[in-house]
Amino acid sequence: MRAANRFEISAKETDKLEYCLRLYKSFEQYPDSDEKLLKDLKSVILIISKIIVSSKNHN
Repeated sequence: MRAANRFEISAKETDKLEYCLRLYKSFEQYPDSDEKLLKDLKSVILIISKIIVSSKNHN
């Protein structure tokens, strides 16, 4: 499996995680730390996206 494929899978998983965090955020009992988690997740998504683009450009 190429590295780009692995990162594409990771990107899909982060999308799922972002969806779940946003869903949990809608519940009143969910802790207030959700904003930090979403911010951190956005950073991870950006990093993975850049890796995917870079690896596709090099192949």
